[in-house]
Amino acid sequence: MDGGILSYNIDDLDICTIAPSIDNCHSINERVNISSTKRVYDWLKETLIEYNKIK
Repeated sequence: MDGGILSYNIDDLDICTIAPSIDNCHSINERVNISSTKRVYDWLKETLIEYNKIK
């Protein structure tokens, strides 16, 4: 989901998005950087592990 859609429709909403590097987004030439995808996955996984330790 695009964060812009949410922020446009919900007043006073702060948004932070994480995503891998993408070139030519929303075109027939769209490409995602695989190593960037792995970095995002590893960061998210570690963040969720640490979050669950706090709960």
